[in-house]
Amino acid sequence: YRVLLNEVVPTFYGNKDRWKDMMMESIATTYERFSAKKMLERYYSEMYNK
Repeated sequence: YRVLLNEVVPTFYGNKDRWKDMMMESIATTYERFSAKKMLERYYSEMYNK
């Protein structure tokens, strides 16, 4: 909660450029792991490649 209150919220409201950069970095670093493509690959692998 402390991080949310002291870092996340102030950045969101006070520094839109930094917020945008943080969100773009977050997307770039997690896309491969949490994309719909990855979900479908895992589903196919688990259901049909037993």
